[in-house]
Amino acid sequence: GIAEYANQLGVSNVLEISKRLVSSANKAEASIISALGLSAVVAGAIIAYLVTWYSDWQKTYNEARPYAEQAKAVIDKVRDRLNQMREYRLLSFVDECLAEVIEEGASPDEWYDATLSCVFEKGEHVAGGPVLGP
Repeated sequence: GIAEYANQLGVSNVLEISKRLVSSANKAEASIISALGLSAVVAGAIIAYLVTWYSDWQKTYNEARPYAEQAKAVIDKVRDRLNQMREYRLLSFVDECLAEVIEEGASPDEWYDATLSCVFEKGEHVAGGPVLGP
């Protein structure tokens, strides 16, 4: 298996460390999902792109939590804006768009505007015609 092959290559320590880090990252991601009610796509983007993976999952979680709280606030703010505009059909794009924005490397202070733009862009490609925009 992989462990034997890693041992032959002399990188079994690296494999063990990698497995520990991935396990830690997965646990931190699951904790963010349950603690803050974030979707898996947004929590996954935060863990994959914004934080260091430590072997202690709690350390990874602690580093991710402020980003997760900002993400939650952005999601709520974008959804509120869409509800005010009665653009209910666009609500389903919010999490996916925020995850894309995070993956593209936008800074947290750009998340709201970039997510809103993304949502309206996606809305143009869905049945129901063009959207007015923010």
